Parts: sequence; C-alpha cells; structure tokens
Amino acid sequence: MEVQGLRTVAALLVAIYHIWLHRVSGGVDVFFVVAAYFLVAGLLRREPVGPRAILEYYGSTARRVVPAAALVIVSTIGAAYFLMPDALWSAQIVHALASILFFENWWLARESTDYLQGGLATSPFQQMWALSLQMQVYLVFPLLYL
Repeated sequence: MEVQGLRTVAALLVAIYHIWLHRVSGGVDVFFVVAAYFLVAGLLRREPVGPRAILEYYGSTARRVVPAAALVIVSTIGAAYFLMPDALWSAQIVHALASILFFENWWLARESTDYLQGGLATSPFQQMWALSLQMQVYLVFPLLYL
C-alpha cells in the first residue's frame, strides 16, 4: 500500500512542476524508482533467475505494457492526422514508430528536443520518452541481474 502512496506523491510532483513551475520534476524519477522496485520484485519471484525466467519476464511485461501503449499511439496518430497540417503530420510517423519501438527518448535527443522549450513545434508523441526509457531499463536490467 505504501507504494501506491509513493505513486500518488510522484503524480502530484509531476503535475505541480509541469503546471505551475514549468519544469520537469523529480516526480518522474520517483516513478522510475517505483518501476525499478516492481522490476526487482518481479525478478525475485522467479528465483532462480535464468534465461527462461528472463524470457517469461519479458513476455509478461510486453503483455502488460504494449497493448496500452499501442492504443495511445494509434489514437495519437488518428488525432494527429485529423488535427495537424500535412506538413507536420508526416513528421509524426517517425515519432510514432520510435514510440512503438520504445526509443522515442533517443529520437528526441537526436533532434535536440528541449522538453519544456516554449514556441517550438513539439510532437504529440513527446510524452512517450518516459515509457521508452522505462522499457529500455526493463530490457537491460534483467540481463544485468542474470
């Protein structure tokens, strides 16, 4: 139950920093710590951890994360198609692909995107950076744990 409270604090920090302080907060970091907690707890339930347990973990993580992420990405593609000018819409396909492959954080870094820079055209997929980073941790950490 304490973890749910920690998630609530993290969500409030994100909202406060984004809405009133116009900064990225430590709340995102709290979400990453909570995710790491669940990652380690999930791996410990599979002791001894071997290649099969790692593959099972990847499968359960994919079944949990991919459908919701795909729904958000497909919905965003649809909304962007109808709401954005053609010149901006075509650039979003790359962001959608980067998001569904969970490397949107790297794509944004490649484009030198400043998350809170005002006045610049942003991608509707920009928020997927955090999920991309989390999925990269979910991919690499079990291998390190092994």
